[in-house]
Amino acid sequence: MTILSIVFFGCAESQRLEPFKDKIQLRESIVNKKIHFTLNSNLNAKFSAAFDGEGIVKHSARPDGEYYVEGLEIMVKDGENVRLVFDKHTISEGDFFKAYNESEPSVLEFTINKIEVIEAKQN
Repeated sequence: MTILSIVFFGCAESQRLEPFKDKIQLRESIVNKKIHFTLNSNLNAKFSAAFDGEGIVKHSARPDGEYYVEGLEIMVKDGENVRLVFDKHTISEGDFFKAYNESEPSVLEFTINKIEVIEAKQN
């Protein structure tokens, strides 16, 4: 009986972990996407950022920079260091994210208004 319960427990455990392996990561969700977003404290402040597959980000109000994704965070360097923090890996319209900036003492919060697919660069 003990052996049988170990076999069943082992199967149940592997089935529970399986969906995690297929989960989309934030990097997959933002690469080759242009995200349009609004500053929550000033709804007239609208921006966009395009994240290409080469690690370059083009922001509508900042110089072009480089980015990399680590977990639920996007690290951007475009003259200064900015850290964008999301609460889930798959982003969609209406989602919120926070920006931490070395020159801004408070956290900025944004709402995603639209997500566009951009064409990947051809080598």
